[in-house]
Amino acid sequence: MSEVKESAETFDFVGNRLCLDFVNTVDDRSSNMPQDHISSYNDLVLWSQLAGIITAEDAQGLLEKAKQQPVEATQVFQKAVMLREVSYRIFSAIALNSPPDPSDLQELSAAYAEAMDHGTGCKKRQRLKVRYGQ
Repeated sequence: MSEVKESAETFDFVGNRLCLDFVNTVDDRSSNMPQDHISSYNDLVLWSQLAGIITAEDAQGLLEKAKQQPVEATQVFQKAVMLREVSYRIFSAIALNSPPDPSDLQELSAAYAEAMDHGTGCKKRQRLKVRYGQ
């Protein structure tokens, strides 16, 4: 596992939606040298913490678990990158007034269904939230 990024300045949270902020973790996509700001599982955990998806305690636990289960951490990272790229293609098509590729929509739907299988409902501030891992 690579080290966690030294600075949170690498990440911009300006999309008003986490899915857009996640897609935008790659700069200069159309250039010969795009900059991927999430290039490891550790970076993914840091981004998730800074985005408010997980707590600092959760992040530390995930990083410790990744040391014990590096293959699984790599698989999680690869799946996140795949979903980020699927989301990028979907949003790009929509921005161009084109229909998204059906295979991308199917991939995103399958990931959503899998995530819902692992979550449980809980009430938080008059809203129903999905909680994972407990």
